[in-house]
Amino acid sequence: AQRHVERLLRHPDVLKKWRDGMQAYSDGGQPASVPLKAVLVDMPARASTCQPCDLLPSAFAACIADPSHVFPNGPPEQSSATTAARTSDDYLDITARGLQCGKLRLRRVVAASADIFARVKASGKQRELWNGHDISLAAQRPPKPRRLASPSALLDLITEPGMPIFYSKRDLACCFDTLEAPKALQPFFGRPPVVAHDFATRAGLALDDLHQYIDGDGPDDLTGSTVLFPVSTCWPQGFAWSSCVAQETSLHICAQAGIVEDRILSVDHIVPEDLSEAAAVCTDDILLFDADLHIGQRRAAALDEKFGEAGLVVNHAKDVDQALEMTGLGCEFSNSPAKIEPDSLRTARSLAAALALSTDICATRDAVHSLLGVMQWSCLLQRGVYSCFDACYGFVDHEQRDVAVEVPPDVASELLAAAFLQPLLVADFERQWLPEVTACDASGSYGFGVSYAHLPVDQVAAFGRYAHKRGDYIRLFPDEGDPVEKARLGVPRRLPISHRHFRHAISARAQWKAHSSVLEAHGLALAVRWRARQHKAHHKRLLLLVDAQAIIGCAVKGRTSAKAVRAPLRTFAATCMAADILARILYIPSESNPADEPSRGIKRRRSELGGQRVRTSKSRLGTPSDRRHATMANRAQYLWSA
Repeated sequence: AQRHVERLLRHPDVLKKWRDGMQAYSDGGQPASVPLKAVLVDMPARASTCQPCDLLPSAFAACIADPSHVFPNGPPEQSSATTAARTSDDYLDITARGLQCGKLRLRRVVAASADIFARVKASGKQRELWNGHDISLAAQRPPKPRRLASPSALLDLITEPGMPIFYSKRDLACCFDTLEAPKALQPFFGRPPVVAHDFATRAGLALDDLHQYIDGDGPDDLTGSTVLFPVSTCWPQGFAWSSCVAQETSLHICAQAGIVEDRILSVDHIVPEDLSEAAAVCTDDILLFDADLHIGQRRAAALDEKFGEAGLVVNHAKDVDQALEMTGLGCEFSNSPAKIEPDSLRTARSLAAALALSTDICATRDAVHSLLGVMQWSCLLQRGVYSCFDACYGFVDHEQRDVAVEVPPDVASELLAAAFLQPLLVADFERQWLPEVTACDASGSYGFGVSYAHLPVDQVAAFGRYAHKRGDYIRLFPDEGDPVEKARLGVPRRLPISHRHFRHAISARAQWKAHSSVLEAHGLALAVRWRARQHKAHHKRLLLLVDAQAIIGCAVKGRTSAKAVRAPLRTFAATCMAADILARILYIPSESNPADEPSRGIKRRRSELGGQRVRTSKSRLGTPSDRRHATMANRAQYLWSA
């Protein structure tokens, strides 16, 4: 909390004007209808310098180059608002600048057109955006960008206590403006037209000079009243497919620079085994995390070289080279200890806005939605804080979004609660794995059960890599008398321990009747609360085994619409944050769950409990060392044959 206050005090002006905190989020955080100023709009010196179709896999390149695949139902219907000629000086100046750098071409006829608008950048410059919402809806849904970075993906970074992480970052300048779009798709990226005479006069060109900028079929003669549509030669920022193309291009450049794709962190992929050289790619931002300073220098230099060869321009003013501190993805990275936390300016602004809402002020739903989005992005470092939000979703989901209304008290209190929890939105990379596996279960016939077993920390870390990944689940080493394993979809990951190695920590009768999912959620909260009572589990990564996939989904997302499940989910989240536990949950089928027995009230004899004295004859099993080596050999042989 003290560190959080120190970070907030970096921005005293924001805190002093907290009563006006919602102004920073009015109209979605940035004015959506900023008047276009041609002199303020960023333009590259040369546009469309990179040809993604030459870099991407052939199947994907053929897909994006085929209009019938991107627009299987044909071009969308155009509105009169985007087909009426524009005559404003700023619009004509922007069009002229786009033609000069190669970002735009002119056409007499286009397949689709959309308006443009501007957003103010932090530097005071304007970012030109193409309003391609309707055209994107008419297009086929693009594939999900692969290995897209987010703060959640970076939680899996781990380093030894006291060992620094060297941070590097590369940010592409005008990324979308440098990615050339296929010729066949360019007619779909039209803009409001201009009249030839007005445009030529404003651009200082003769009417005949416009011929060099005109593409497509049409009559050769050009009159002053001819209407011409500017079209983008690059992938416009505002079209649904553009982000996917940019992400694939960045991934290709990383591969060319020697960055192995398996080491690019993503919530959808298995965590790499070696995290000494990790990376994160978010469209035009590439972040590098290195344990070795010299390796980080080589990787950053290789990236610069490959970006130049591909025709992409790096904004070197934003370069970070092997630093101990860095800002990226809306977060701050630092060392001593190595950690990630939300950006301090965003944190101060969201706190000021939440305090302002608590004074019963009026605000638009768009402004509240923008504040909610900023808070949710920060909450990706602690997904459990999502369970604070409930009434907010219903409030912002309304047709009249731009009308100032009184914010309900429950909405304001949820936002204020999330703002007050921000000191806990810190993820420490030095948290190590607890060398134990914890399983929990719940049964309607009896109650709750929690079991645990010791496991070497390197094996816990190896299985923890598969946590929260679709298709992976846990099996135990088979033992005589175990229940028959049912066939499951996905990839089984078999622990080198069996049921008898687990000790039962809790076998408690439920005091009420409830739905199985509600009981499973309470069982998960009970397991974490039991672990939090042990000092050795504090500031650790905890591997949990749960046999209810619905509850795993709720816990991983951090929220649920089921009110009965939300309460234990909040308990689970609060306990993890209070004890600084990073819970990593894996699915284990019910027949393999070692906590199934205690959840049904089944007691095992002392001689059946693994890890304790087993009273058997030495003449039959040999010395303890012999028994241990024989058991390990049997497991190794079984796993090898499997």
